[in-house]
Amino acid sequence: MASSLLFGYLVSILPAGLLALALLLAIPRALAGARVAVHIVFFIFARDAMSPAGFWQLDAGSMRLTAPAPVLLALAGMSAALFAGVAWLERVTWWRGVRLGPSLSWGVLGAAVITALAAGLKTAAGLPSLPAPSAAMLAPMLVFALLGNAYEELLFRGMLQQRLAQHMSAVRAAIASGVLFSLCHAWLAFLVTRAGVPVLVFTLIEGLVAAWVFSRAGLLAATLAHGLAIAVLASGVY
Repeated sequence: MASSLLFGYLVSILPAGLLALALLLAIPRALAGARVAVHIVFFIFARDAMSPAGFWQLDAGSMRLTAPAPVLLALAGMSAALFAGVAWLERVTWWRGVRLGPSLSWGVLGAAVITALAAGLKTAAGLPSLPAPSAAMLAPMLVFALLGNAYEELLFRGMLQQRLAQHMSAVRAAIASGVLFSLCHAWLAFLVTRAGVPVLVFTLIEGLVAAWVFSRAGLLAATLAHGLAIAVLASGVY
């Protein structure tokens, strides 16, 4: 069952993956902005295809990972492979200057800020929650949340935000990165899941905080902030 679900998903995103690869082979490395755009568009397509595949459930107030544990772990592994491959292809030296202690501290702080703001807004708006997952799913969900969002953070922070910072101040680059991150969830919010504005609000908070953390402590910290916040949301804590 798990293998057939995963196979069907991979088949569904294969044409987009081949098109993205062809474009990246054709676009000169000097056109860095166009290459970043190709990476992000493919990511959006691959992420949004997880909804019809039944890998997650998203509504206005909550998100649950509904794929079997083996599928979540396989997706986490594929995301890690994409992270390594794209970082190598685009020569993103994200590990330079990374210090484990500050990265962990900033990552946990960022996740706490995202969670507190999102939980407060959800309570104020009176949004409902989906049923909580079983305890046996918490560990696979955490692995998926961290590794899956590492690839996303590489694209939006390690590549997009870094690129924007070459043309504007660091603060403006962080804000632009966060806003664009949220807008890239519009198709998911309004057409794929119909969860609507709350998804854009949550992802705006998430994007701005992750961008702030990235500017302070780098990609590892931003990935922890993003991944831990998603893990908390998916676990049904609020």
